[in-house]
Amino acid sequence: MESKIRAQSDMYHRMENARVNFKKSPKDRLTSNYIETRIDILNGQWETFNKAHEQLISEVSDADYAELDYFNEDFYTKTEDLYADYKTELKASLEKCTRVPTKTQDTLLSNEEQISVQLPKISNPSFSGRSLEFLNPKITKCTQSHHVATKNNDKISVPCSYCSANDHKLGNCKKFANETLLARRNFVQTSNLCFNCLGANHSVIMCRLPTRCRICKKKHHSLLHSTTTNVQSNNVKVTTQSNSNNVVAATATASDENDQTNITTCFSNNKSQVLLATALVKAETNNGSFMTLRSLLDQGSQASFITEFAVQLLGLKKETSKSVIFGVGSECNSKHVVHIKLQSIHDPTFNIKVSAHVLTKLTTFLPERQVDIQLYYMPKMRLADPNFNVPNKIDLLLGAEVYCQILLEGLFKGPIGTPIAQNTRFGWILSGQVSKGRKTESSCSNSVTTLHTQVIEEEFDLKQFWEIESDQCLLNKTHHTPEEQRCEEFYKKTTKRDPSGRYIVKLPFKMENPSCKSGNSREIAVSRFLMQEKRLVRSPQLKDLYYDVIDEYLEHGHMEKVPKDEINKSDSVYLPHHAVVKLNKTTSKLRVVFDASCRDNNGVSLNSELMIGPTLQSDLRHLVMRWRLHPVCLVADIVKMYRQILISSEDIDYQRLVWRATTEQLIEHFRLLRVTFGTAAAPYLAVRTLHQLVYDDGKPFPLASERILNDFYMDDLLTGCETVLEGKQIYKEINELLSKGGFELQKWSSNNETLLKEISKEIETTESNLELKIDEIIKILGLTWNRRTDNFEYSVQLPPLVEPITKRKVISDIARLFDPMGWIAPAIIKAKIFIQQLWLAGIGWDEELPPKLLNDWISYRGELTALTQFRLPRWIGMNKTCMKLELHGFSDASADAYAAVVYARVVDESGTVRVTLITCKTKVAPIKQVSIPRLELCGAVLLARLLREVSEVLKVPKTNLHAWTDSTIVLAWLSSHPSRWKTFIANRVSEILNILNRDQWSHVSSTDNPADCASRGVNPSECEAIPLWKAGPAWLKDTNMEYDRKELSDTDLEEKGKKVCHVTREDEFELWIKFSSLQKLTRVIAYCLRFISKTKKSTEATTFPSWLTCRELSRAIQISIKACQATYFAQEIKDIKFRGAVNKKSKLTTLTPFLDGEGILRVGGRLERADVSDDKKHPIILPSKSHFTNLIIADAHQRTLHGGPQLMINYLRSKYWILDVKNRTKLFVRKCVTCIRYAAQCRHQLMGQLPVARVTPIRPFYQSGVDYAGPIQIRTSKGRGHRAYKGYICLFVCMATRAVHLEAVTDLTSQGFLAAFKRFVSRRGHCAVLYSDNGTNFVGAARELRTLVAQENSTMTREIAESLATAGTNWHFIPPRAPHFGGLWESGIKSTKHHLKRVIGTETLTYEEISTLLYEIEACLNSRPLSQVSTNAQDPTPLTPGHFIIGEPLVLVSDANYETSSISSLKRWQLTQKMLQNFWRRWSSEYLTQFLQRHRWANQTPEPKIGDLVLVKEDDLPPAKWLMGIIIEKHKGVDNITRVVSLKCKDAIIKRPIVKLCVLPVAE
Repeated sequence: MESKIRAQSDMYHRMENARVNFKKSPKDRLTSNYIETRIDILNGQWETFNKAHEQLISEVSDADYAELDYFNEDFYTKTEDLYADYKTELKASLEKCTRVPTKTQDTLLSNEEQISVQLPKISNPSFSGRSLEFLNPKITKCTQSHHVATKNNDKISVPCSYCSANDHKLGNCKKFANETLLARRNFVQTSNLCFNCLGANHSVIMCRLPTRCRICKKKHHSLLHSTTTNVQSNNVKVTTQSNSNNVVAATATASDENDQTNITTCFSNNKSQVLLATALVKAETNNGSFMTLRSLLDQGSQASFITEFAVQLLGLKKETSKSVIFGVGSECNSKHVVHIKLQSIHDPTFNIKVSAHVLTKLTTFLPERQVDIQLYYMPKMRLADPNFNVPNKIDLLLGAEVYCQILLEGLFKGPIGTPIAQNTRFGWILSGQVSKGRKTESSCSNSVTTLHTQVIEEEFDLKQFWEIESDQCLLNKTHHTPEEQRCEEFYKKTTKRDPSGRYIVKLPFKMENPSCKSGNSREIAVSRFLMQEKRLVRSPQLKDLYYDVIDEYLEHGHMEKVPKDEINKSDSVYLPHHAVVKLNKTTSKLRVVFDASCRDNNGVSLNSELMIGPTLQSDLRHLVMRWRLHPVCLVADIVKMYRQILISSEDIDYQRLVWRATTEQLIEHFRLLRVTFGTAAAPYLAVRTLHQLVYDDGKPFPLASERILNDFYMDDLLTGCETVLEGKQIYKEINELLSKGGFELQKWSSNNETLLKEISKEIETTESNLELKIDEIIKILGLTWNRRTDNFEYSVQLPPLVEPITKRKVISDIARLFDPMGWIAPAIIKAKIFIQQLWLAGIGWDEELPPKLLNDWISYRGELTALTQFRLPRWIGMNKTCMKLELHGFSDASADAYAAVVYARVVDESGTVRVTLITCKTKVAPIKQVSIPRLELCGAVLLARLLREVSEVLKVPKTNLHAWTDSTIVLAWLSSHPSRWKTFIANRVSEILNILNRDQWSHVSSTDNPADCASRGVNPSECEAIPLWKAGPAWLKDTNMEYDRKELSDTDLEEKGKKVCHVTREDEFELWIKFSSLQKLTRVIAYCLRFISKTKKSTEATTFPSWLTCRELSRAIQISIKACQATYFAQEIKDIKFRGAVNKKSKLTTLTPFLDGEGILRVGGRLERADVSDDKKHPIILPSKSHFTNLIIADAHQRTLHGGPQLMINYLRSKYWILDVKNRTKLFVRKCVTCIRYAAQCRHQLMGQLPVARVTPIRPFYQSGVDYAGPIQIRTSKGRGHRAYKGYICLFVCMATRAVHLEAVTDLTSQGFLAAFKRFVSRRGHCAVLYSDNGTNFVGAARELRTLVAQENSTMTREIAESLATAGTNWHFIPPRAPHFGGLWESGIKSTKHHLKRVIGTETLTYEEISTLLYEIEACLNSRPLSQVSTNAQDPTPLTPGHFIIGEPLVLVSDANYETSSISSLKRWQLTQKMLQNFWRRWSSEYLTQFLQRHRWANQTPEPKIGDLVLVKEDDLPPAKWLMGIIIEKHKGVDNITRVVSLKCKDAIIKRPIVKLCVLPVAE
């Protein structure tokens, strides 16, 4: 029932969200098709809701009907109202879309409605052209005018100014339209008509009509459109021409990589247009539902596209994919790709997955205008787009890869000028010319839609050769992506071995149920095989090689025939296959490659569903570097490495293929049983299996294990050793270890003849040379190793030049130059520079090179054969006896490129030095102009990265790294802190210094810098003849080298500019700042004025009284006010004096200020006639932020007896107008210490964590709290005549169980408490921890207990004394004045008083009676439930503190006697323990969970700071007597929040909680 109601609620929210989304829809989307689709979806939802509601009504019971909110709140009526409102809105919007437009005010009037009124002519004065003439009032005065009024619906007709007819305007005049464009323009110009609306009395600039040209959308009439206009629409440049026949011609040029096509499309004015094939499709959203989109089917597009709006509407996930899209005459970029599932609106069983590039906009509305057409010549059919004739937005463009999958048999063709119909999976699509359009539309159109696109992924970007930040010298990454980690875990979990030791692996799919198995891969594989078969028939030699390979697969059991009963198995993938021929191979000339990347009709392939896995082997460059360290080297490769690994029987059907030996036979089905070349995971599975073999069986073979893990590059082994004996051992171990996994090594070779002879005894063939390669592409320039000379050599294989020599062919040849180590970098850099020159030339990929570039390329290409003479020793001279291995790097830059080269300097035991080239890297200088010093710095960065890479590979310590450059500026930059330089320099200097220290850089002259060869480039024929390049400068071979680290002159080049800010401050008059009260200020100024008056020579002797008069004080205030205003309102006073008013932008504008007779600035205001004093009419203006203003406010605060802001403002307004007075007075009140003292607010910090004693299960009263209650009156004895004395109640409460123990105490002394503590311990057991407040009796008792334990002479009972002597009682005091820290015992005191007051009343009891009563109260308190009492009778008895003391509540209703009952087999002690454990379990689950919530003090407040001045709140003292203190220490709790601080008050240091402190605002 609940699930159905939840479904109803979900349906309501879906309808509500759909309504909200519809209101947000853009106007261009609100078409009739869209709204009708919305209505259909809404009707379906309402029908589903109704059915579910009827089912609920039939199933619900009467009780549920009365209780469920679904029926009580009448959810059905609520949904019905929503449905009605939403559908009403949809129908209203649909009516607007289909409504016929009404006639505008420009619609012509009939002859009966026209009124012609002849008015007398008004003669206007002529204008001679002089502008001053219009200043004459006689001319500008209007003498005549006409006013025309009409009644009812009478309208005025304006005759046509061309043919004088009254039934139309000039814009609708046929005679005017038949004139030529030049005649029309001349008539409008000579008649002084508006070029936009063709009206009189105004120009086009003053025209108010919003109409525009229908052709170019500019501000002129369509009849005056220019003869030549350029229109850019939809990536197509269209040039339109108008002539007397009104024919619009559009010409577009499409250029791609292979050919050039000219497309001409003509539209005439006979209202014809071309329909493009559109279809409505359902697209799946991110939540699994479907939405209808309008798609355009385009055979001329190599990819599919979708709008950004549609992607957002469907909620699709975008994947980054940079692509360049070439259209007709232009190109654009796409940054994202989405994967979308489409479904036919007529056949829901047909689904297709499409990868679409995301663009902002695809095309304009299609068709261009509405088409009225009757398809009478076609039978009744289901159209893919029922509203194909209505212009609407295109959301999706489906390219040729989708078009070919949806075509079906069926084509209807009508008469000429009518569209054709093609049957597809989406329905029938219409395309072609339409003869007639709507009569209401314009007869001329120049919008051309040409769809021909090509997508090129930006995989090969030529700019990578010269972009500064595109190079990184990095070792293999040590961290794996999540997918790589999953691949590793999958391999470890699924890999097995057969009885012979051969490994069996599974294909690492990304998902458990890969999509590739549900496609049409079988049909594609058969089709591809038939094409391959035709090729083999034409080439008998190729056919024989191909058949031999297939027979070899079958002969070795690497492939098997699929059983007949499994041929039609659905979960299978067929792989197309083709041949790759390499005639230069010594083993297999032909290799069959299986195309696992072939996509099926779902757009997926086997490779797209496989995880590639992490890279497990070293880069080839690093492997060669390590290989050069060995005096004796060994090379070999594994025989058919991939095919030595079995594929699990569960996955072999993913590797099927079709084959037949002859064309007369039937096609047979096979499946591959081994790891297959061509699958994405094959390299990972092969290498990972080699490593797994070492992990499983490699422990007995230490030499082989290390080399298999580190010295293999795919199936090639490049390793070495020190001696022949060690080489023989390596050979033996590697063969033996690999044989355990079914692998075999072949083509062994070595530079040592002795070792090679030993190996030759066991094998038949060995290799003389080794070709180093990365992939299977045939190289023009190949790197080889000659074992006899132990040198590296280059082989050159130049194919013949084939004209024309295009950019594509040149780039292809350059990309084949194989120089991974950079040993011939001086020659290769010239090819890189040539690539940049090609890019700058701007020629197309298939355009022939210009003559100059062509000659340069032919010359360079011809010299490449000279590189065969280049030799480089493999061994760098390193062995175990060598004394030192150093790396020396050199960097240099030129205007064309920059380079870094590294040499190894080896010093053997005899002191002989050997220098060898290790590696080099070059970069072409960027196209953007960069200074030579900056390029030199880029070269230094490249060198630092290269040195780090080589040192990590060869394991050279950092101290043996040395860098050289010939740029003194770079060395100067490195000598200063990076922050000194501009960002470009600072970033690179910082990176260099992070890799190498400054003292590792030295200066080298340009003539000795080998990097100069690589930065400037040399011809290939000169590369061998440069000794500086191969061995570095001669002084590197010196035994004792000198490093040129002399002091270099500093440089200010690229130094960061220092911004110097000059701040001026206008301080107020120093006299004001000296005083803190207005009274002192005015009296000082008054005495100064009196002194000045006495010093002046006056004819009349002036006598002054001994006191200051009121006049003198007023004069002093006036002088202060004028000085203050002169400082803050100087500009306003100046404006008033010279202009009579302030500037409009002044903040005093609204006050209309003026200067009074004394020169004081006052408010003008509007109260001149008010019967109030002049000071209230015109108060004195004062600035807001002035010390004098603050003194005025302070004086007002004092005079109002510390009044509030409102009282102060009322007082101040009687004489002063202070700007922003409200905020200034509030601020002053907040800073007043006196006001703060009496309005102090304390801070309540976040409620802290419970102490350990409260949340730890432990014996009752082992950790307790103690407090006193009282006083109470106790009699000495019963009877009359005995006086009462004060007594007290001592309460002990268990911190864990809240059990209470009460003792009567006769006084508050420490001895009295100790006696009560003895009684408590005697009855409840040892108390290890005791908590209390800071009462004097507690403090004294704690001190005495410590003394007794230390001296071991207590007067207590022996047991307590022994307990205290062994463990003692730890006494904890809560902070002073913080009773909320001891809420547990305060609550116990409150409960005790509750019972005591109600039982005793006014009676006075004796000690025995009060003790008895307290024990009974104790029993009651220990019988209270610890958790909420349940109302269910089946629940157990509530847990109480008594359960932990005696096993049940202390106050209990009498029950039957079970003393004679037999107990179960459990012993009594075991039963007691079980009960106790059960109590503690219930304590944890029922009682402890109550403390999760904070019912008070739930927010954390800002903590006071050390040094803050605070008031210490005392509840029994008035605020005036509260102590002041300074915080000197904060005591943080376990949650790092301060709740207690230490204060210094007078001469004492006290501790208080922050809830008792009020921070004073004196710091401000």
